[in-house]
Amino acid sequence: MLRQENSVQLGNSTVASQSIECGTSIASHKPLVIVLSGSNHCSTCLRVTTLKHCAKCKEIAYCSISCQKTGWIDACHKAWCGKEADDWTDDERLIARLGYIMQIPGTEQRIFEGLLESNDCDISMRIADRIAAKTGFLKCNIRCWARKNLRNSFTILDDCFREIGLGVYPSASANYNHSCWPNAIYFFKGRDLVIKAIRDLEPNTEIQIAYLDIRKPEQERKTYLKEVYSFDCICEACEGFGWMRGLGELRRTADSQDRMIGNIDNYLTLARLSIDNILENRTNISFDWLSLEINQFSSVPQLFNYMAIRLCSEAFEDSLEQQDWPKATKYGLLVLNFYLHVLPFGYPVTGIFAGDLCAVMFNERHLQKTGEDISFMKRIVEFARWNLQKTIGGSLLDNVDIVMEELDKLT
Repeated sequence: MLRQENSVQLGNSTVASQSIECGTSIASHKPLVIVLSGSNHCSTCLRVTTLKHCAKCKEIAYCSISCQKTGWIDACHKAWCGKEADDWTDDERLIARLGYIMQIPGTEQRIFEGLLESNDCDISMRIADRIAAKTGFLKCNIRCWARKNLRNSFTILDDCFREIGLGVYPSASANYNHSCWPNAIYFFKGRDLVIKAIRDLEPNTEIQIAYLDIRKPEQERKTYLKEVYSFDCICEACEGFGWMRGLGELRRTADSQDRMIGNIDNYLTLARLSIDNILENRTNISFDWLSLEINQFSSVPQLFNYMAIRLCSEAFEDSLEQQDWPKATKYGLLVLNFYLHVLPFGYPVTGIFAGDLCAVMFNERHLQKTGEDISFMKRIVEFARWNLQKTIGGSLLDNVDIVMEELDKLT
């Protein structure tokens, strides 16, 4: 299904050797080391359930004797158990664990030694001082591990796509290049990192994932990629899509906020029409189609402006906390419209948000006895279901199915 290639321009890359259907899991990678934030998840299978902590270090928790045995040997817990400082950050714990694990021969260790380093020397020097004082590792080695970690670690996500830790997956870091318009995502099954296609791939297509949150504006993405990964991004989203490059960022001023928030009803009708249009045509959408769609709304740039949508996202979260469902629905529709147009259609963030928004819209209709047209709500739920089925599934997909069942009762 896949083959590895190497070139001067791209370095190592992974290419489809045959046609791959959207939603196909195409590779799985084992971690060299992981660190979980807190102890709410089993350190071996990452499940949230009844846990028992390691009697010695109190840092690691397991859900069963089987997971404990696996973690002690296969995940090398015994190498660092009881050797970490209480005030270390997740990054510092990850780097210290790398130091202990690198003393154990193995394939992933050899791959890690060959990974490129970040140029951020300031961070690695600060970390080296703290770790060396506790472990006795040479500072030069700690700085090397820190720079490699900064450039190559993955954020570990639970089945709701929430951040729960950090992990180093050398074989994944060594073989997948970045795109701000990726054709694949990574997610986690237990400790394993799984690569999945989020659109149909033709033979000889390079598999590309995102190294960062692609909802950020272009210049913000490019600056981060240059500082951490030392390359200038020339992907489709940064260089190829003129319509996407034109989505500038409004200055965050009281005036811009008032324009967006104060005139939300003026934008809402257009957003509904745009969402309806893209969901009805989603099987035929191309980049040219998206360009024409966005150009139709050129007189209202706030609809597709990064900063304006950030403001709407914040207002959406605030409205959820206040359980103000009508207001949350308004802001949520503007955010969803933006996601549908500027993120790859199979990107799970869009499916997750669509599912959350449908639950809010259902609450509004149920409590207010008014609200959204059911057919419009169903189209959003159907999209969320399709997106999550093709990507991460799990409990989020179950939640979407519950909303659809409730909507069916209203028809």
